[in-house]
Amino acid sequence: MLRPRSALIQVVEIIQRNERGRQGKFRAIALKGEIDDKKRIAAADSRVSAPEDVAASDIQRVFRGHTARLLAEKAREEELVFLGMKPAPGTVAADDALAAELWAAQAKRKTEQQENKGAFAKALVDLKAEVLRDEGPLMKDRLRQERHLWVTDKIAETKEIPEDLTEFYKDRFPAMPEPEEDDDGGGKGKKGKDDKKKDKKDDKKAKKKKAADDDAPPPAPPPLQQRSELTTGMHGKVGGYRSEWLGKDESYNFAQKHDAELAKTSIRVDVERELRDTVDEMLKQNLAKIKAQLEAGGKKGKKGKGGKKKKGKGGKGGKKKKGKGKGKPLPGEKIGEIKSWTVDEMLADLIENKLVNTYRPRRISELIGGFTYAGNGVTAAPGPSLGQLRGLLTEYAVLPLGSGNVKARLSDEVNVKSIMLYGPSGSGKTMIVEAIANEIGALLINISPSRVAGLYPGKTGPTKLMHLIYKVAAENAETMPGGNPSAPVVVYMDECDKFFEAGGKKVKVDKSGPTRFKKDLLAYRKNGYKAPDRVIFVGCTRDPHKANKKDLWDFFDKHLYMPFPDYATRKLLWSSFVAKVLKESDVKDMPTALDAAFGTLARISDGFSAGAIERVVKKTLTQKRVMRIWSRPVEGGEFLNALALEAAANQAAFAEQSVVYADFTETITKLSDHKAKVARMNNPDAGGDDKKKGKKK
Repeated sequence: MLRPRSALIQVVEIIQRNERGRQGKFRAIALKGEIDDKKRIAAADSRVSAPEDVAASDIQRVFRGHTARLLAEKAREEELVFLGMKPAPGTVAADDALAAELWAAQAKRKTEQQENKGAFAKALVDLKAEVLRDEGPLMKDRLRQERHLWVTDKIAETKEIPEDLTEFYKDRFPAMPEPEEDDDGGGKGKKGKDDKKKDKKDDKKAKKKKAADDDAPPPAPPPLQQRSELTTGMHGKVGGYRSEWLGKDESYNFAQKHDAELAKTSIRVDVERELRDTVDEMLKQNLAKIKAQLEAGGKKGKKGKGGKKKKGKGGKGGKKKKGKGKGKPLPGEKIGEIKSWTVDEMLADLIENKLVNTYRPRRISELIGGFTYAGNGVTAAPGPSLGQLRGLLTEYAVLPLGSGNVKARLSDEVNVKSIMLYGPSGSGKTMIVEAIANEIGALLINISPSRVAGLYPGKTGPTKLMHLIYKVAAENAETMPGGNPSAPVVVYMDECDKFFEAGGKKVKVDKSGPTRFKKDLLAYRKNGYKAPDRVIFVGCTRDPHKANKKDLWDFFDKHLYMPFPDYATRKLLWSSFVAKVLKESDVKDMPTALDAAFGTLARISDGFSAGAIERVVKKTLTQKRVMRIWSRPVEGGEFLNALALEAAANQAAFAEQSVVYADFTETITKLSDHKAKVARMNNPDAGGDDKKKGKKK
């Protein structure tokens, strides 16, 4: 017995039939238009005056056809009345009561719609007041902050106070090209004559173009597999439904009244526009007052210049004397905007900017792989075993951050504040970050380039972000407000090479990109975080060679290579990923026919990352295939098609990236310097020559 097809397949088939039907209609309409054009042209060419008898015959034929149609329609109505399928004219039908009830229901529904429409118009006024009360202050602060940052940058750039916000809107919203003015034809004289001549020329060109279009073959219909306007519109409607209505429960809304939250989305635009005008007007007034005060102060300063200068010198000397012996203040302490903020307000700012992330319940033990005592025997690029990596991550991150007492007793030499994970895509770097955060119950702050793009603009923006993270993570590491013990903090930096991007003559670094955070990252890493602070920076990258090696060495304490899996690890990965898919599908015991194939699959997948192997397993063991696993057990050959699709890209990347990662590992661990030192010790003559050459250089 065949199982019924899923609803998704039926929906896809219905859409395909409708699309093919639409395209068939399009072809038929195009063909019909072409035939009609040919008939019209032929009729125009062979148009002659018809004789009177032929014209009379045509009129008679048309009249007789009209009369015959009327008689046929009358006969059809009489037959329907005779069969009882239609009431006779002038009689009351049996279902008039039902029809009257339907009309009454329709009238009631229309009345309810009008009432709901009036209630919605009235509710818009109340909802606007609610949005102003609840969300207005936050909107106002955001708008004020944007404009204050722009004014600060403008003053630093031009050394002048702007008078208004015209340039602010030009920077944010570039001007659109103005439409050309249309001539209404009211002009007289030479201009009107020129326009008429131009119109005649345009008419001639249009006629020639039309004749060429008539001679040209009809356009070919769109291919079946190409996107059309209909499918694009359907996709947009489906997306709108999913974003607005899919998760809404309308079972209680029998009266079909308006949704307050959806109504607020349209109201927020108007509210923000009103608040923007208010903020702009207040800022203009403040700028005018500040400018007037500075002008007045400048005039007074000229009179008392000598006394002020003397006083200023004494003040500077007093500041230096007072600050003697204190540590260097952090850059963020000079930002007046956040001086009065509490830790809760700083954390709220990070949450509002979506930098505080949730994470999946991962474990360090999910990094599958054993210990390799003799290096990699199969792959060409030796690297640390995954068992060693699990031990190092536990030692560097999980154990110290899990206990405040352990962290406080570590010396600065042993304390690890930052770890860099580098390796191919799909090697488990992001999973390790989630595992560290989950093992210690940490707060995960994501400052990856994709997250901080467009956030914290201006010259003080990067400093502000680093200072907020420092205050939330470091200074409140032992207790939070209320005396409750705080959670440790993991700062996640995906694509960390972009923060420390190395420039050169051929490669220019985008200063508006992630590199604008480099200076503050290094400053807070060096002068901010201390040994007891329960915070760790974890950077991940698959292109470590693109970054400045010195910056990576200065910022990260440990550099761990996440290698391509070796033969033993790949065999474990195949077994675990297949078991995971079967477990998620409620298949308890895996058929033994597949156990012998894991060794072969591990050999074939040499050069594949763990993520690539997982993708192959998921593409092969689909939900439909797992449902039939008891009637036909899974065999190793079923994975070959998916393996072939992944093989070219993965093996090419393996051959290229293995050399790059090996060279980077020797450089970042200073293994190349150690090898050179050993070579000089073994060959003193060559070493001496090298030293002399180095001195000459």
